[in-house]
Amino acid sequence: MVRVSFTPHSNPMVTKSKRCRKPPLITALLSNAQEMGLIYPDTFTAQPSLEQLDGLKEGDVVKINVLDPGERFWCIINSIKGETITAEVNNMLVSLPWPLGMKIRFHRDCIYQLWDDAYGPVLE
Repeated sequence: MVRVSFTPHSNPMVTKSKRCRKPPLITALLSNAQEMGLIYPDTFTAQPSLEQLDGLKEGDVVKINVLDPGERFWCIINSIKGETITAEVNNMLVSLPWPLGMKIRFHRDCIYQLWDDAYGPVLE
């Protein structure tokens, strides 16, 4: 027999295994912005610096790019563990089946752009 305890905010329809499941790791589907900056230094300059990547924190908004079909989109960072970022899709996607709010994981080198609330996209 399994005992289940409920708290006022728990959902008895969600099993422990569903709550503990990690979001999909999509790094293999993404282009590496840091690598692209090294290969094309004269034309590809939008990627964040390593110092900017080191300063990322929960709540920051970043842009990533899926290679095929070539769609870039914004994500809100939920957590950072080492160089792996867990984030939520933050805009409606045209070519991908990932809904707004879906959690995904990726390597920080896949970040193309940072968002600054005061100025919009950071293009350094």
